[in-house]
Amino acid sequence: GIQKVRQITTKLHCWGITYLNDQFVVTTWTNGNSILVLDLMGTKIRTIEPGKFQGGRLSCPSSVTTNRTKIIVYVTYHGGHALVAYNLSWDVLFTYTDQSMRGPGGVDTDCDGNIYVCSYFSNKVQQISADRKLIRTLLSGQPKSLRIRFCRELSRFYLTHRDTNIVEVYDFE
Repeated sequence: GIQKVRQITTKLHCWGITYLNDQFVVTTWTNGNSILVLDLMGTKIRTIEPGKFQGGRLSCPSSVTTNRTKIIVYVTYHGGHALVAYNLSWDVLFTYTDQSMRGPGGVDTDCDGNIYVCSYFSNKVQQISADRKLIRTLLSGQPKSLRIRFCRELSRFYLTHRDTNIVEVYDFE
């Protein structure tokens, strides 16, 4: 079994979390709309505020993950309909937008550096290359897709939706 050893209070509603170099990166929407970098005890080290990009303003950071080597942090922004890649100094490496990616939620990566994004409003799962080109739409008609996780060992991904109790499992052929 498992045992809860402590609780970290962020003062903001958390939407996404990842572990990176002995720190937690947490995305928040409420009263701050920011990305928090916390140490392992929950002390705030840094706050990253959503910025602007050519297509508009970023808001509502939703999901967060890293690439396999943990040198790039990817954040989806539900508001702004964007995927943003940051280096470890939190400089923006690129901002990816696509008209068919509306309300991006979950994000994850595979061993080849490809990025997977599920979109809440456009009901799609898209595969994007590390050099930010749309490879393909893997799934469409996925209502209210919320989170995606890629299992590198099995070349499989898991997809959740809002308002359901189902985790869908997909294998690559």
